[in-house]
Amino acid sequence: MRLIGYGFICTFVYMHAEHWSKWESAVSAIISLWCIGDHWKKPDATVNIMRQGIAVEAALAFALAFVVHNGVVLFALLSPLARSCIHLKWRDNVLLLLAEMAGVGICHSYIPSSPTVLLFMLPAAGGYAFVVGALLRQREKAHRLLAVSSFERELHAQDEERVRIARQLHDRTGQYWAAITRALDVAKRVEGEQRLQFIDKARKASLEGLEEMRTAVGRWNDGLQTPGDWMRFMERSTRRFGEITGIPIELSVSSIPWHRWNHATEVAETIARTVIESMTNASRHGQAATIAVRVEAGHEGILVIVQDDGEGLGADNGATSGAAAGMGIKTMRKQAQACGGSFAIEAGRERGTTVSLRFPYRTEMEELAE
Repeated sequence: MRLIGYGFICTFVYMHAEHWSKWESAVSAIISLWCIGDHWKKPDATVNIMRQGIAVEAALAFALAFVVHNGVVLFALLSPLARSCIHLKWRDNVLLLLAEMAGVGICHSYIPSSPTVLLFMLPAAGGYAFVVGALLRQREKAHRLLAVSSFERELHAQDEERVRIARQLHDRTGQYWAAITRALDVAKRVEGEQRLQFIDKARKASLEGLEEMRTAVGRWNDGLQTPGDWMRFMERSTRRFGEITGIPIELSVSSIPWHRWNHATEVAETIARTVIESMTNASRHGQAATIAVRVEAGHEGILVIVQDDGEGLGADNGATSGAAAGMGIKTMRKQAQACGGSFAIEAGRERGTTVSLRFPYRTEMEELAE
């Protein structure tokens, strides 16, 4: 559409120009090719890059109008305005519309043009593009929520599988331990050959129970029993979340001295689940475009930071843009406090959200006592 639009404008100006110099031809070609190109309008471009590109395109449209000395070129202003209304917020749209209308009025004093039609078309086209942009954002939000739900279902299925195998391990091996206990109790009360028979039965039951336990544990592919397992689970989940939602995620994890906690596995599990919950909230409620996750081990403890550039979930009092997010924040805070850590969240409109976890190491007295 941009190719057709700029091609039509340049062709019309060329056909109606009394003289088309090489300078005008070169400038028109360069400006048109730059505006048609997509080098700054990629879907994953940041808001600042999009703003700069739109501003430059509008400025080049005015420059081209002065170079060819024809106001028809100003109809190219519809392109950056439409793009702004689709991709940027309403404040940017209003500022660009006012700037373009003012520029059209100024140009009318220096170059031949009929600004009435253009001044009418600019707000009409901008309003239409704004509606289209709102519909596209709603569709993108629905797709993202669907992707987040898919990710949550994957995690839920993994948790259910762990619970199922744990119950299976209890149910299947419990009967062997009960048989061993009964056989040994009988062996204590009898003598001679009978005692040996019951001891053999106990040994046989213990071997069968051990084999059953190995089989069940072998099927537990995500058996997160160590802090390292939980960190690997967090890294896999982070990569998977980025693949599903399309959100760029920057992950940085330093080496962590897990021996400096009494309950290192619980601390690691809390870190992993907090990171996952924070990413989910950033996408579902904050509409974040990028997320950064940092896990650092310092001199006094470990610090976990999850930062996004979304709309913000609310202040540290737990107020959020949704009940689900509020419940998630309360759960994360309780889990952190249960492990001796602290939880904080900083957020604000258009400033994104920063979730932080701190877990201090054991004191020297606790380490010496152990």
